[in-house]
Amino acid sequence: MPLPDTFASVLPRRLVPIVATGQAASVEAQLASVSLEQVHRSDWDPRSAIATHGEADATAFTVMTWNVLAQNLIKRDLFPYCTKSQLKWRSRKARLLAEFEFYRPDIACLQEVDKELWQSTWAPLLGTLGYAWRYYGYHTKRHGCCLAWKRQKWRCLDYSTVDLDASQRVGRLHLPTDNVAQVIALARRASHSCAPQSTTPSPAPTPSVVAADQTQPHHLSSDRCWQPDHQRSPQEQVLLVSNCHLYWSPYGDVCKLAQVAVIERALAQLQLRLRCTFPALMCGDFNSAPTSAVYQALRHTPDAISMDQLLQCFDADPKLRAIQYDASQEVYRSVALPDGPDEAMESVAHTTPSESSSPLTTAQRREIVGALLDACAACPKTVSAYSYYHSIDPAHYDSSPDSNDDPSHPYAIILYRPEQWHGEPRLSTYSRYQGLLDYMFVQNPVTLTSGSGASQAADSANGADQTRYTVRPTALLTLPPESALAPAIPNDAFASDHLSLLAEFQFD
Repeated sequence: MPLPDTFASVLPRRLVPIVATGQAASVEAQLASVSLEQVHRSDWDPRSAIATHGEADATAFTVMTWNVLAQNLIKRDLFPYCTKSQLKWRSRKARLLAEFEFYRPDIACLQEVDKELWQSTWAPLLGTLGYAWRYYGYHTKRHGCCLAWKRQKWRCLDYSTVDLDASQRVGRLHLPTDNVAQVIALARRASHSCAPQSTTPSPAPTPSVVAADQTQPHHLSSDRCWQPDHQRSPQEQVLLVSNCHLYWSPYGDVCKLAQVAVIERALAQLQLRLRCTFPALMCGDFNSAPTSAVYQALRHTPDAISMDQLLQCFDADPKLRAIQYDASQEVYRSVALPDGPDEAMESVAHTTPSESSSPLTTAQRREIVGALLDACAACPKTVSAYSYYHSIDPAHYDSSPDSNDDPSHPYAIILYRPEQWHGEPRLSTYSRYQGLLDYMFVQNPVTLTSGSGASQAADSANGADQTRYTVRPTALLTLPPESALAPAIPNDAFASDHLSLLAEFQFD
């Protein structure tokens, strides 16, 4: 498919090499072949890959996370600033596929992918570009998540899906959200074993419907007869990746903490099956700002988590207000409520919590929250790849809004606070809700990052091998200026209400 001029004429087809001094060059200096007039035109995508730190080597690879906005979730009242043509699938399809084809990440984590449009749109493109993939969604939703990787560079050792409802028995809490996640172990093929790059596009594999029962989650795969294969050569480096789309509610930190704990547990179970600890990337739409309890729990900064704020979620979140204690199962269970669209977050951004309250006592609430925080604290610490953004694109923060209480502003803005944002960019979504919701968290083995002799001894006793490498980010894809996004997206340049995030990583 030919690329629109938006991508073909502005962006280089590679990540910009990192300067040897470790200091990132300016965006303008690195885009030597691109005129500044092109870069700053609002109808072009002005992003470029720029370095974070260090110097990339042959082990470098790129990872993308992107909420592509399911077509079945688009409602005119949620996107009043868009023209009809900007919301039509025919127009959005061309821009979505063109952007993905332009960046061609080694590994891609996509969210809100329409199931009905998957086999006719995304699967053929991924097959032509040489990707293997796994698609997973919940039967009550018409969209899901997709993990894709380049066959020539990676092979799948193990893969599993995570039903965040059925397995969400963390802290004796069970809430129906219909959210799902994916976890995968990928082995990077040794350079000498890679097949020569073919100049002829390969035909798209026929998608196989692994679970066609309408009462079961939708599970599609590019490989009909795939089976786990834990055999690996010493030259192959292994990376674990999770892809998720968490609960949408802005008052749902308690629920999202439980979902993160479930994903962390799924990654740990994958490590056990592989009998080795490997670095991992936790990617996706976390529906959480850097000031949230979810972000702080992943960073292992409990002092930054407000217990009072979490306890208030029980009165503010509709699912928690309906929670009851099930003595027969010894769990806290919410009455099944139909889950609203993920974009409903935008329509409630200015609303206040309901006056009704949860029937749980303060002691019961504290029990649930404490168990969730303990579960997250037991997992390895993570670092967000984009937390280096402040040092490489300082101009991004120049137009930071002074307040989110401006009545003349038609959209909800998450106020940027430099001291609380941990170096992250101000936004990854720019619609009626503007803020940072998407991440790529790096999780390296504890024994390599902490030097814990006790942990090494425990792994040895369990028969688990210790990997001898870690993963770190070496380059980031810059965000466009707000002039290219205003008044909001989707627009003629960006086909989703979320921006794609892409980072280069390398094994050390």
